[in-house]
Amino acid sequence: MFTMEPDGSGAINITNNYARDEEPEWSPNGTKLIFVSNPGGNRDVYVMNADGTGLVNLTNNDSEDYNPHWSSDGTKIAFISERDFSPDVFTMNADGSQQTNITRSRAPEASPTWSPDGSRIAFSSLRGAQKDIYIVNADGSGLVNPTNASSADDIQPAWSPDGSKIAFVSFRDGNWELYVMAPNGTGVLRLTQEKFDDFNPSWSPDSAFILFDATITGTDQIYRIKPDGTGQTLLGPSERDRQDASWRK
Repeated sequence: MFTMEPDGSGAINITNNYARDEEPEWSPNGTKLIFVSNPGGNRDVYVMNADGTGLVNLTNNDSEDYNPHWSSDGTKIAFISERDFSPDVFTMNADGSQQTNITRSRAPEASPTWSPDGSRIAFSSLRGAQKDIYIVNADGSGLVNPTNASSADDIQPAWSPDGSKIAFVSFRDGNWELYVMAPNGTGVLRLTQEKFDDFNPSWSPDSAFILFDATITGTDQIYRIKPDGTGQTLLGPSERDRQDASWRK
């Protein structure tokens, strides 16, 4: 796993091991990273200091745990776990305690993301004919589906830090493209226009930009775009695949 400057320069390997490290996300205060790794064979959620020291396995069980996301105050982490047989949304304290299944659905779920005030969690789920974005209260109550007007798959929600928008990935125009919408499902706007697959949106702390990865050049690379669809920029092109970028808060 690497860190780099916002313009793509200065890449530094901070894990440097033989496990698969992925899905990194900075803590709100910028001092720690959560990520997913599989040194024991199955995926677990880990946390470490920003320089790669102080590694701790937070989930530490034999099931698959992945898709971690910090709450905006840094006290909670939402993640997906398969320990109850189907991928469900779980929450836990930042130290790994009080791991709780809040969805308990037979449908496979993925990509939980907290609202800025910590009261709700958006995620994707296959509860009907296609994958949709759902929003639930942090205690598991009040489930709503803001993307049910679309008949295409909608995945990978990312709530903006100012709370006004949710970025997500959808297949509604024939390939995986980046979109934004209001949390109630209105104001849907397609951001990316090329006929290449785009994934893994991540907001800048000021909600002015979104990072994502795409295969426009033949390998996965990191791009930046404004939430109105303008200013798309390739960051630090590399011969190697780059994925799962996360802004430092």
